[in-house]
Amino acid sequence: MPYAAKFKITSAPSSEPVTLTEAKDQCRVDNESTHDDTFLNNAITTAREYYEQVTDRFLMPRTVQVALKRFPGIRQIELAGAVVRSITSVQYYDSDNTLQTLSSSKYYLFDYFFPNAVVLDSAEAWPDTYERENAVIITYEAGYTNASEVPQKSKTAILMMVAELFANRESSSVTGTVSSLTRAYTNLISSEKTYGRY
Repeated sequence: MPYAAKFKITSAPSSEPVTLTEAKDQCRVDNESTHDDTFLNNAITTAREYYEQVTDRFLMPRTVQVALKRFPGIRQIELAGAVVRSITSVQYYDSDNTLQTLSSSKYYLFDYFFPNAVVLDSAEAWPDTYERENAVIITYEAGYTNASEVPQKSKTAILMMVAELFANRESSSVTGTVSSLTRAYTNLISSEKTYGRY
């Protein structure tokens, strides 16, 4: 993404792409037992967060804000964390350092490839901005609508990570756990990576 854009999650996911029951099945844990439930729920979140970090692909619904120092010299702005469902707003600080909102008629979401992007209409031009780190702020909704829409290979990769975390719960780091995972996990992750400029 141009100009070293930064992003933050302003509304985090409230659910996970795999269930506790699915995690128990993957780990061969008795579904009636609740002894490991807290650990497994935390492992699901850890595995999902690691997957999203490595692939730059947000799985569950959340609100995201991207900040840039200025509008780019090209018509498109790539957005962190596919899948982007909708653009809430494109805001900018004008030359007087006053926050403005760009009309949605001047841009559109292009989501036919990853990374998704905000694209300026061909008849428009990006406005001038004040010099500041967050001169441009793009707010959008990202992630699949619900767990049923998450691709099965993404779920499989998460469950594989959960099983490895469960089997090696004394490991000092997630990175150490990843290094012990199979080639199948690595291939699943690699096939889902989003390659962009950010």
